[in-house]
Amino acid sequence: MTEDDLVDGIAVRTEQDGSRAVLSLTGELDLVSAPRVRSAIGALRADAVDEIVVDLSGLTYIDSVGIGLLVATRRRLDSEGRRFSVRDPAPQVLRLLEITGLVEYLGLH
Repeated sequence: MTEDDLVDGIAVRTEQDGSRAVLSLTGELDLVSAPRVRSAIGALRADAVDEIVVDLSGLTYIDSVGIGLLVATRRRLDSEGRRFSVRDPAPQVLRLLEITGLVEYLGLH
């Protein structure tokens, strides 16, 4: 397990159990913080995990860049034969996922 402090408006924590990893985000996922999250996802892909779950329960804000990052990650992992989903979005984040029609696509559970 790795745990990071709030940097660029976001904290990223990774827990890996075999071929499954949970990436927990706290703070804001936006233009400034997206590269940090993208890097964490890239590290998990390099570790050849079969499933990445992104826990959104600590996310207080997400913009179009953050949404784009989640969609691109889903697309990339699908093309590699891996699984991707998000879980436990805060109410304001859930509302945005509903408005954009991404709840099902992102495998919300």
